[in-house]
Amino acid sequence: MIGKLFSDYAWYELWSPGYLIAIAIIVYLYLKKIVIPSKDINRNQIRYFFTAIALLFLMKGTPFAVLAANFFSAHIFGLMIMLFTIPPLLILGIPVASLRSFFWSYRKRHTMRLFTHPWVTAILFNAGLSVYLVPMIFNTVNKSSFLSLITELVLFIIGCLMWWTIISPLAEISKLSEFARVAYVFLTSLLLMPVGIFLLISSEPQYIFHGNPHWNNALTPLADQQLGGGFLKGIQLTAYGIALFLLMSQWSQKDKEAKEENTRVVQGIVIQLPSKK
Repeated sequence: MIGKLFSDYAWYELWSPGYLIAIAIIVYLYLKKIVIPSKDINRNQIRYFFTAIALLFLMKGTPFAVLAANFFSAHIFGLMIMLFTIPPLLILGIPVASLRSFFWSYRKRHTMRLFTHPWVTAILFNAGLSVYLVPMIFNTVNKSSFLSLITELVLFIIGCLMWWTIISPLAEISKLSEFARVAYVFLTSLLLMPVGIFLLISSEPQYIFHGNPHWNNALTPLADQQLGGGFLKGIQLTAYGIALFLLMSQWSQKDKEAKEENTRVVQGIVIQLPSKK
């Protein structure tokens, strides 16, 4: 079955050498510019980065990309991985010192501070993804490989800005508290709710796929569309759920450390100091 589905494609369409070369260049620059000169990078950060790179190649450089070109659900699955999994892993994979070195100039910091403002990223990301998934716009964009590539690249960049707001790796650029970031995650999850509901409850297929006749018997267009809606909400909520868990844990740890800092023991007597304002 799988062999029949992919029989009309050449090897270079199934295994994209262009993406492989691009990823090899990214890995080389990461090792040369960040890993080798960095003194504070740890193994977890390296794992995060290479996990993100592996997912990127899996989504764009393997036969999965052919699935995404023929099935709406596969396309949405890949897009959600590109927007909700790869960006946070990439950001977490870069040491703070390297980020601080890159954003050393006031102009870069000011620009990044502007584009990672919570309201800016919430509106840009959710509006951008919602507009892209309007059936008429989606079908028009995906008629052209070039337009599809540019659109996904723009969404990916906006997704990175959105995750930067949540992770806040540099205090000098983003000083949001844990509470503010938790509220931000709740807000962004609500803003995408209408799109997911539309995909799940729509009674007619709205998206043009299945250009290859071999794919028609694998999944009906309506089931394909509904499965895509399930992927959208499932991956989105999972990613936001993990982010909320980590933020709440970080918030709890900071509160615990603050309480311990205000407590002193002198000759067996516990002295509670005033909390710092």
